Amino acid sequence: MDYRLSPEAPFPHGLNDCDTVVNYIFNHANDLGIDSNRVGISGDSAGGNLAAGCVLRDVKSLRRIKYMALLYPVVSLSEEGYQFSLDQYTFESDDELVKRTIHSIKNCMPLINELYVRDEIPLVHPELSPLMVEDLSQFPKTLIVSAEYDFLRLQDEAYVNRLNAAGVEVRYIQYKGMDHAFLDKCGVYPQAEDCMNEIAKDLKKL
Repeated sequence: MDYRLSPEAPFPHGLNDCDTVVNYIFNHANDLGIDSNRVGISGDSAGGNLAAGCVLRDVKSLRRIKYMALLYPVVSLSEEGYQFSLDQYTFESDDELVKRTIHSIKNCMPLINELYVRDEIPLVHPELSPLMVEDLSQFPKTLIVSAEYDFLRLQDEAYVNRLNAAGVEVRYIQYKGMDHAFLDKCGVYPQAEDCMNEIAKDLKKL
């Protein structure tokens, strides 16, 4: 989806754009040759955040989306709901490069929040931080993918735990040795290709 980007279009413009596309697909399913009973949504990184936001809006209304695949998604713009610590990562050696890679995204979060949210909305708002959704029980079948050396991995695992606790059918895959946005290396990293195959397998079962 070619949604509007911040800082020119801060929250919720990007989410609204994605939600508009979702509604268009359902409203024009016959014209598009789509089975409206077998629609899923997916996104990676910030796109995963937007995909989860679209599902949240759908759950509150018609519950039409049947599947959600989130790839190393941002599920918390705040530090609530989980705890970040490098102690929860396993390093084969004192690898400063890997540690800096993990911290690089963490260090960007304040700037992201400033440009995307602009202090106008609490960071715990569920459409900003899907981890903070109170009731996840109506969410569809879900696949969560994370990278071992991604700052977002810990919040993604917390989200998986919350979905499980809510009774959602959720599958979690962590790709060892990978860092954030490894899907961009599709055709180079076998893990990226495997990730796409896992989503395809799920979609065939809808």
